[in-house]
Amino acid sequence: HTRRDVSEEIPTSWRETVVMWWAGMRGVASVALALAIPLKTDDGKPFPGRDEIIFIAFAVIMATLVIQGLTLPWLVRKLRVKADTDAEEALEKDLAIRAAKAAKQRLKEIQEVEEFPDEVTERLQRLAYDVGARISPDMVDDERREAYAKRAERFKAVSRVQREMMSAARHAVLSARNEAGADPEIVDRVLRQLDVRSLR
Repeated sequence: HTRRDVSEEIPTSWRETVVMWWAGMRGVASVALALAIPLKTDDGKPFPGRDEIIFIAFAVIMATLVIQGLTLPWLVRKLRVKADTDAEEALEKDLAIRAAKAAKQRLKEIQEVEEFPDEVTERLQRLAYDVGARISPDMVDDERREAYAKRAERFKAVSRVQREMMSAARHAVLSARNEAGADPEIVDRVLRQLDVRSLR
């Protein structure tokens, strides 16, 4: 594993090997093979030891599921096997930085062609920065993280209120369908417009 230097999820120590071996629940193949044994041999006699084979197969399965299954958490704690969260967090942070840089770069390219008011430009720059902060909050300092958290909370609140407003609008239009003289086609057209707005 060390020689190949690849990021496959294979055991890197004897502890992980033991845990993977212990976690390998046996059962499906054993049951299939045991039940595939014919009831009788070619000469019509009962297959010798068939009942014992099936009993042993089911006993092994039960022992695997109960003993190995219930003791797996204890074994993991005992051997002190842990996920490599540091490497995962480092990769996540790196990808978040890349995503934020790509978003900012694309924004610069668009600004060279199009012109926006200052407040729109500022908001778009903040959105480009938030791309990375949303993926990995650790990539920013405490002050910016707190500012992003506040913006995210505001966005959630606004989104919730917008959903409720659109729901009320849909109910109002739907109730108009039952009124005398209402044109169903116009009602459906208005509902489609509301649905498009909801998706936006």
